[in-house]
Amino acid sequence: MTYGCETWTSKESDTKRLQRAVSNMFEIAGCDPLDMEKQVLRRKLKWAGHVSRMKYDRWAKIVSEWDPRGSARPRGRPPKRWADDITDSIKIFIHNEALRGNLGHGRRRHGVLKSTS
Repeated sequence: MTYGCETWTSKESDTKRLQRAVSNMFEIAGCDPLDMEKQVLRRKLKWAGHVSRMKYDRWAKIVSEWDPRGSARPRGRPPKRWADDITDSIKIFIHNEALRGNLGHGRRRHGVLKSTS
């Protein structure tokens, strides 16, 4: 049901609709439902990490950084881009981890995030 969710630009209504559908399926199966917002957020951030480490000759990198808009701006609100969605997801993730006091511990343990001392 979440195949390809790493590349979705989702609105709150989309997330609620997905959560409702998954909850209904799990209720029919007699299981506890998963929090789909967390699942999608985790997969988006994981894919964003892969894309950020890619070389510039890879299609995923080229397409994710491509700005299709021309010189004339369309009327109304600008469309939400994948990069904007990732930025919002990172803010949510950092806020939640800071509230739990876990910010940076997992990456430091694996040597990805260097210690400041």
